[in-house]
Amino acid sequence: MNIRVYEDKDYPMITKWWETQGWPILPEAALPAVGFIVEEDEVGLCAGFVYRTDSAFALFEWIVGNPEADKDKRREGLDLLIKTASLYIKEEGFSLVLTMTKHPSFITRLENHGFQETDHGMTHLVKGV
Repeated sequence: MNIRVYEDKDYPMITKWWETQGWPILPEAALPAVGFIVEEDEVGLCAGFVYRTDSAFALFEWIVGNPEADKDKRREGLDLLIKTASLYIKEEGFSLVLTMTKHPSFITRLENHGFQETDHGMTHLVKGV
């Protein structure tokens, strides 16, 4: 299993993952400069993106798993993704990382990596301008 930096050529792959799971498709221009892809034997397992802010925190978002991948491998990949993104964020000088999810099992996984729940029952809204 390895992790690498997201490349533009990965966009169709993660778009398929979002679509398969009923998520809205984020325009490629809305993705930040930093993203990670976890793979095993050249099969994508999961992806996530780091948005830099002008404050003490960075956002770790648009985390998605390949719904067709082996569940155990995908779980292991998510752990690698969370560890790598957290380390990157720390090395970049941020002291906090913020992420959002409604999935109970992913909340537990994040808590196992030191995240603390703040709000719950939230609705996130987006508007094109």
